Amino acid sequence: MQTRFDFDIQLTTSKNQAEVRLKDQIIKSLQEKIQEQQSQLKEFADKATIAESGVKEIAMKAIENSSKVRIIPTTKSEKEDI
Repeated sequence: MQTRFDFDIQLTTSKNQAEVRLKDQIIKSLQEKIQEQQSQLKEFADKATIAESGVKEIAMKAIENSSKVRIIPTTKSEKEDI
């Protein structure tokens, strides 16, 4: 009877240790995933900043070009004056 009881305790202990190791592996995996996602988030934020700068530059050039007055000649004599 004592041998059976000792075996059950040993089996339960082994099972618990295996579950703890599994949970530790899951935690480590999730922590690595969090770090990976944080790295991607930083990369995406940097790309968004660069894209925003590019859009601002394009908008400023468009505004500058739209404010320039352009004279389009409509007759032959006006074309020769230009």
